[in-house]
Order: sequence, then structure tokens, then C-alpha cells
Amino acid sequence: MKQLLTHFCVGETMQKSSQMRHLLTSLFLVMVLSIVNVPSFAAAASATEIITEVSAVNIPFSDVEGFTPHYINKGDVEVGDAEKYEALATWFDLTDEVFAYGSELIAGHAYQLRVCFYAKEGYSFAGDCSATINGKTAVADWHDSSEYDYQLTFTATAHNCLGNASICDEGLNAYYTCAKCGKHYEDAECTKEIEPSILEQYKKTIFYPSITVTVPVAGEVANNEATVGNSSLYSCEGHWAIYSNGDLAVTGTFEENTTYYYRYRLTPKNSEHLISDYAYINGIECKKLSGGSFVAEFIAVVDPSTPTAIESVNAEKGSKVVKTIENGRVVIIRDGKKFDILGREL
Repeated sequence: MKQLLTHFCVGETMQKSSQMRHLLTSLFLVMVLSIVNVPSFAAAASATEIITEVSAVNIPFSDVEGFTPHYINKGDVEVGDAEKYEALATWFDLTDEVFAYGSELIAGHAYQLRVCFYAKEGYSFAGDCSATINGKTAVADWHDSSEYDYQLTFTATAHNCLGNASICDEGLNAYYTCAKCGKHYEDAECTKEIEPSILEQYKKTIFYPSITVTVPVAGEVANNEATVGNSSLYSCEGHWAIYSNGDLAVTGTFEENTTYYYRYRLTPKNSEHLISDYAYINGIECKKLSGGSFVAEFIAVVDPSTPTAIESVNAEKGSKVVKTIENGRVVIIRDGKKFDILGREL
């Protein structure tokens, strides 16, 4: 029995000793392999290429109102080096603090075109990575080694309607509407805008009607008749009066060196039509008065049978009124001052 116990113990001891040797051997191998593999791990880490600059190109872009920006999915943005990174694009309205893609730009609003770049496997971004968007230097907003967010900030400007406006022949007056912004204009040059609230009124309004009267000439009988610019749209009733006496109608002859005015009222022949607040008489623009009439002033002049050139005019007498020709136009000299044929001082 004692021998058996001795054999068992010896055997057990030998078994434990063998296990210990295996354990020590394994630990030694692990240590050796760890030491051997350190360079390989370092080599794997150094294999990641650093990206120092990125670019996004050909993103549909405009800073003019009416342009509609769109969201571009990740990977669909054209980039400078597609093997190293990809990108997505989005828009933000800084003024209203909302995403702006899918809505037209509004003049005066501040916007950002934001482009997010993503490094592909085996690449990472440098901390000072630079970027351009459509050729313009972009500003970084946020980044880590795998993602970089850049942006272009700008303010939308009003577009030029000229070239985009088409004529509309509706109603009484033709007008022009811009296909981009929908603004309405009286003219093809898009300089006289029609507010949407008065567009229907504009269509019915007789704009800038005109009449022609005989300029008062000293010694001639006052002629109240007028020629209407468009007799199919409106009629005119008017009379001459002495300027200094308010509305004293002239029934006889015009007197020399006297200022007269012609007062006239225009009446639309269609009850639905309206007369503009401005009209013309002999080319003079007249604003509608509170009573609805228009007034233009004239000076009665002597009308010599043969006009005299300005070089031969003797204007020593202040009270004398002389009608002459200067540079191809009629000039009236009265009290040492020059007036045109319509009585306006030159």
C-alpha cells in the first residue's frame, strides 16, 4: 500500500510538472509572438492614408432668388478624388432657420450650401484638411478623422427680370410677367413694376391718355377744342382759363405776355374703365387733381410770320416777348428769361 501511495504521488507530481512545463512553454510562445507582431501592427496603422484636401464640383448652384436647391445623397456628389472620399450636399436657410432644399431662394435671405465629406476605408482626414465647393474656398463646421462638414455662406440676391418677362395681352393694357418670379411690369424693360394688388385695376385703367390743343398765341381767339389721343377709349371736355384769375374762362382773344392754363377732364367710354392718375397735354405730364381734371400751363406769345434767329434778337426791353429759333427749337424770350413753346423756363 505504501508503495502504491508513493507511486501515485510521484505520478501525480510528474503530471503536474509536465502541465507546468506546457504552460510555461505556451506563455513563452505568446510573448515571443507578441514581440514579433508589434512591427506588423504598427505597419497596419501607418497604412491609413491622410487626406489633406477635398473638393466637390458641379453642384447646381445659384445665389439669385427663384433658384430651387436640392438635396444630393451621399455618394452622388461629384468629388475631386472618388477613391478616397465621397460626399452629400444639403442647403440651409439661416434667416428662417430651416432646411432650404426644395424651396426657391428668397432675395435677402442668408443661406448655406453644406457639403459633408466621408473618408473611405484606408483613409482619414487631416485635422487641417482644406476644401473647395464649386471652386470656392469652403469653411469647416465640424470634423473628425472620418467625416468633415464644410459650408459656403451667401445672401440671395434679386434676379433681373429683364429677359425673363413675356408680354400678356389681357385686359385694356398689355403688361409683362417675369417667368422666374411672377412680377408684373408695364414695360418690356421691367422698370415699372405693377403691384399684384392693383393688377386687375391696371388691366382696366387707361394709362397715360393724351390730348393736343392749339398753343395760345397773342391776338388769336381762344380755341377750346382738343384732339383726343384715343377717341375709342375716352372723350375730353376742356377750356382755356387765365392762370392769375383761378378758373376764369377765356372767351375772347389771348393777350400777349399772359399765362393761361388749359383744364380738361377725361371720361372713359366704357364704365368699367378707369383714367390713370397721369395724362398728357401737348406732351406735358399732368397729375390728376382732386376734382378729377388735369391742368397744363402756357404763356401766350407773339407768333411772327418769320421766326428770327437767336443771334439777331434784341431783348433789351424786359416787357417784350419774342419768339425765335435756337438750335432747331422754338424759344420764347420774356423779361430776359427763356422759355420753350410750352412755357417752361429754360
